[in-house]
Amino acid sequence: MSSLLAEIEHAQFDWDDFEETGRRTRDLIQRIAADKAVLADMVDRSLNDPALRAMAEHHELLDYLVLHNAPDRGFRLRLHCSTDVHRDRPHDHRFSFSSVILTGGYRHTWHRLDTDLYASWSEEDALGVMDLTRSEPAEKAFEVIEPMLVRDERPGNCYSLHDSVIHTTFTKPDTFSLFLRGPAVKSRSIILDAETRRVWWRFGAEQEPAERRAKVGLGDEALQSVQERFNRLVLA
Repeated sequence: MSSLLAEIEHAQFDWDDFEETGRRTRDLIQRIAADKAVLADMVDRSLNDPALRAMAEHHELLDYLVLHNAPDRGFRLRLHCSTDVHRDRPHDHRFSFSSVILTGGYRHTWHRLDTDLYASWSEEDALGVMDLTRSEPAEKAFEVIEPMLVRDERPGNCYSLHDSVIHTTFTKPDTFSLFLRGPAVKSRSIILDAETRRVWWRFGAEQEPAERRAKVGLGDEALQSVQERFNRLVLA
């Protein structure tokens, strides 16, 4: 085992100290990104470890593999792969994270939202609004959402984002990134769609119904496609 893989196996992060943990996780994922042998080993393990393979997911804008899962040590490492769909969808996350761009890139917008959307939907109501087909109108949200920072994320760019921030990542085709997330600190996160002016919510897997879990599962053909693209775009 390489020294970097051994370090990953023992790494531990305290996200209550966001600044320090952001620095440490950015350092770690940048070193992983620079080591193609380690990346290849981790992707291969993700595809062949039943527990990690079962955590892979498909969403409209991205597919992802789980490369390492260490909830007891404060992190989960994922490989994100953009799909052919690219949309303007402001959203937050249930957790803080650090990310580094491997290929492609995206227009990255950080927003300010001068209203509490969480107060407008109870958790019970939000559980019935988990995707665009069941979404709710959110015209008022788009009247008060304001871009605060816009930048182009290119290969090699690395940043950390707190769970309280609403942002948009409008991806280019063939975008891969490493995404190191901390533990969930809230039960749900919000997604707004700029085109339809609608809103829906995302919950942790343990709160999602079996129907949705089956929908987001990444099948064998899709997994093979992610691996092929990874080999061609990232390892080449």
